Amino acid sequence: MALIVASQCFGQAPGPGPSPGTPGPGAAMPEQDRDNPPVAEMKRQACRQEGMGRSMRGPDLQDYVAVCVMEARLACLKQAVAQKVHGPERRDFISKCMAS
Repeated sequence: MALIVASQCFGQAPGPGPSPGTPGPGAAMPEQDRDNPPVAEMKRQACRQEGMGRSMRGPDLQDYVAVCVMEARLACLKQAVAQKVHGPERRDFISKCMAS
């Protein structure tokens, strides 16, 4: 309540809400994105399957997946640096590398 009063006292209007066309944080993925998940999500699924194959569950599986994805990304980044790939080309290189 004090926060509302304080913003009125200082003449500040509440911030703009999300625009009508913008999905909220909990919104479902559009149909086309579900059919073609992003590269990082594909790698995450592969790491999850690998962890489950090692009988990991719960927080251990979550940690395994996080480390697996980051290690894969780091390996791709090292390749990009070694090949002196810069700018937007580096982003594309890493995406392709993560998909393999």
